[in-house]
Amino acid sequence: MKRVILLILCFCFAASLLFSGCALKNDTAKPASKPGSIFDQHDPDGTTETDSVEFDAGMMKYIEKSEKGNYVISPVSLKLVLGMLEAGANGETREQMLKALGTDAQTFDKNLKNFTRFVEGFNAFCSQDKNSGSSLESANSVWKYKGIKDLTTDYRMHLEAFEAEVKDFEPATVVKNVNDWCDGKTHGLIKNVLSEDFDASDLMILLINALYYKNTWLHDFVIIEEKQDFTTLDGRTVKKQYFTETEDFLYYSDDETTIVAVPMKGNVNMVLVKGPTDGLQAKLQKAEKRKVQLRVPSFHVETALNKNELVDFLKGRGMTDAFGGSADFSRMIDENVFVRDIIQKAVIDVTNTGVEAAAVTVIAVPKSAYDPKEPVRVFFDSAFHFFLMTENSEWSEDSFILFEGRVAE
Repeated sequence: MKRVILLILCFCFAASLLFSGCALKNDTAKPASKPGSIFDQHDPDGTTETDSVEFDAGMMKYIEKSEKGNYVISPVSLKLVLGMLEAGANGETREQMLKALGTDAQTFDKNLKNFTRFVEGFNAFCSQDKNSGSSLESANSVWKYKGIKDLTTDYRMHLEAFEAEVKDFEPATVVKNVNDWCDGKTHGLIKNVLSEDFDASDLMILLINALYYKNTWLHDFVIIEEKQDFTTLDGRTVKKQYFTETEDFLYYSDDETTIVAVPMKGNVNMVLVKGPTDGLQAKLQKAEKRKVQLRVPSFHVETALNKNELVDFLKGRGMTDAFGGSADFSRMIDENVFVRDIIQKAVIDVTNTGVEAAAVTVIAVPKSAYDPKEPVRVFFDSAFHFFLMTENSEWSEDSFILFEGRVAE
C-alpha cells in the first residue's frame, strides 16, 4: 500500500488588547489565589523526562537550546492537537505518545475536558461585562484529502469531544483554505501559516488547533513616557517602553530568582520570572502578597516553529513510531499514514492595558535588603521569562499554561 502523509499543524496565538480605560475593581473572583501547579521541582532537560507536570517546562527548555532571542510558544495548543492525534493512534504508537506527554489515556482525556470547561467558564465569567472584550477561544479541525477512505466511525465520535470541524480538501486549494480558516479563527493574528510553496501533493490529513486569547489586567498600569534601559540576554543595553504600577501582587524572591504574578480577569495570571525557572512550582507555592513597585516593558513577539523543532522535541521524549514506517493510526483511518511535521506559530502582545500571551522574569531583592513598610521594587529591565497560566478554579481542577516564552532583547 502506498504510504500517505499525516501532517499536524499546531497554531497558537494571542490578540492585542483594547481596554476601556480602567481595571474592573470589582472583578476579584479569585485574585488572591496562587497560580496552580505547572512545573515539577526537578530540573528536566526536555528530552527524557516524562512526568506530565514538566512537559511544558521541557518544551521551553528544548526550544531554548536553539532559540537565543525572544520567543513565544503554546504548550496547551500542542497538547490539544496531540489529543486529536492520540485519539486515532493505536498500539505502540499510542503508548509512546502518552509516555512523551507524561500521562495515561484516562488522565489525558480528563485534562483536555477540564481545559474545555475552563474555556467555557472563563468566557461565561467575562461575558458578565459586555464591554470587557476579553475572550479565550479554542477551535479544532481535521482536514482529509477527498481521495482517501473516510475517517473511522470511532474516530469521528472521539472528535466530538474536541468539537472539531471535519473538512475535505483538494491539494490545489488546501493551502489557501487552511490559511483562511486560521486567519479567521485567530482574528487576523496568524496569516499564511502554510507558505505558498508548501508541498501538498502527498498530503492526506491535517489536524489543526487555533487558540485565541484576549484579556485585561485587574490593576491599572501607567505608561512611562520616556523609554528606559533594558539589558538583553547577551548583555547589550537597548531602550524599551515600560508601564508601571505599585500594587499588592503575589511575590517571591530568593538569591537567584524573582517572581511576580500579575492577575488578569477570569483566573488567569501572567507570571513574570527573572532568573532560573527551575523549581517554579515550589516557588509559586511560597509566593505571598506584598506591595510591589512593578515595571514591565511592552513587547510584541512572534515565533514560527516550522523546522521540525516540535518533532525532534517529541522524538527526544520517546515518541518515535509516529514519524516513520511503524506508525499505527488505524483508529483514525484505514490507510497507512504517518506524521510528517508539526508546525506551530505564535504571537503575543503585552501592553499597559492587557496581554495576548505572557510570561516574565523578575529581579528580586533579598528579604534582608528591604524595609517591609516600603514596596519592593521589581523592574523587568533585563531578560526574563513569562508564563500566561490559568488558576485552579471552579471551572477546572487543572491549571494550564496558555503561552510561555522569553523576552531576551
